[in-house]
Amino acid sequence: GAQISLSIGLVGVFMSLLLGIVLGGISGYYGGKIDFVMQRVIDFVLSLPTIPIWLALAAALPQGWPATLQYMMITIILSFTGWAQLARVVRGRFLSLRTEEFVAAARLDGVPEGRIIFRHMLPSFSSHIIASMTLAVPAMILAETSLSFLGLGLQPPTISWGVLLREAQNIRSIATAPWLFMPGLAVVVAVMALNLFGDGLRDAADPYNK
Repeated sequence: GAQISLSIGLVGVFMSLLLGIVLGGISGYYGGKIDFVMQRVIDFVLSLPTIPIWLALAAALPQGWPATLQYMMITIILSFTGWAQLARVVRGRFLSLRTEEFVAAARLDGVPEGRIIFRHMLPSFSSHIIASMTLAVPAMILAETSLSFLGLGLQPPTISWGVLLREAQNIRSIATAPWLFMPGLAVVVAVMALNLFGDGLRDAADPYNK
């Protein structure tokens, strides 16, 4: 169960990272009408109630799909709303960096815009992005566990912590087999460990703490 739950968290955050960096970077670098349109899209995504959207999209998945396809669709659903917050952070960083001297020097030197974005501007706050990714993984794990526990996420024979916890819904089963709560303990330990790791990375990346 740990393999599936942790991989969904990592893959979902990676997909959110790609969308957030690309869309937020374009919005902050170019500004103007592009920035206005992108910000309205981000505002719309952030205004959506996360849990009902997850439940609705997961419930719309056909039950007869193969396990691999279910895995990919659940990962896409969980990353659907996760990219917007990161895109807004990236956009703010790009707005402050595009007037810096090293960016102006790269433009005057004829460096392509894509290289300026991904080779010059993005690495300057990569530590912040890494810390944000680490803190986003526990939320993805909890979301997958919740959906699978409610029967709207992964389905057997695929095994995850949420699928295993589904057996703990029956009080009689818990009374006779209390070890059915073990996947829940694994979720708590994993989420706490990742949160502490993310806090440590964020503190280490903060220049004001040095």
